[in-house]
Amino acid sequence: MRTNKKQQLLATAMDIVESDGLQGLTYDSLSTATGTSKSGLIYHFPSRRALEVELNKYSASLWTQALEDIAGAPPQQLDLPLRLKAIVINQSTSARRADLFLTLQSLPDPEIRRIWTDAWQPWSEGIAENSAALFILTLADGLWTSDHVNPTPLSATERQLIVEQACAFIDSVQWDSGRLPAHVDIVFPSYSFRSTSDSLSPSGLE
Repeated sequence: MRTNKKQQLLATAMDIVESDGLQGLTYDSLSTATGTSKSGLIYHFPSRRALEVELNKYSASLWTQALEDIAGAPPQQLDLPLRLKAIVINQSTSARRADLFLTLQSLPDPEIRRIWTDAWQPWSEGIAENSAALFILTLADGLWTSDHVNPTPLSATERQLIVEQACAFIDSVQWDSGRLPAHVDIVFPSYSFRSTSDSLSPSGLE
């Protein structure tokens, strides 16, 4: 699909946020980076607020498209286990700083939060009511943000191991009951855990 001018501008805007944060995204910085006049930018984004809103819409569309590409179908055609696997695989790569900045921005902002809520809703159907699904979602979120909150980043091998264990866990769950399986060993790079029907208990260092 041919990328239009607005999408090109938004892609560059994401790069600016990645390197300089949201405060670094201005008409001046975007004009310099793209070679587009300020009047040309204003045509697409009448205000900085409009630019922020469109940037979140753009980022949300990339996220949902990535999920569909991984799953091979839209969320409405997928059951909960397949949606969870797509989420885990999609979030197995470390988050870009730009993604984190946009995520944090959306929390106190009702208009922008709605963009992400609408994008997320079809993929999250049934998760809130299911303890096993919540466990997997929390794991996926941790995998996505881990390198930004820990001094040592996860290696590609470690990430692959976690994805494989998460997918094996998904396959082991009795989804009609929504409960964690009785005994499933989950092996991570440094720790191993044994799940019970109600909790995860550490079994110690390997």
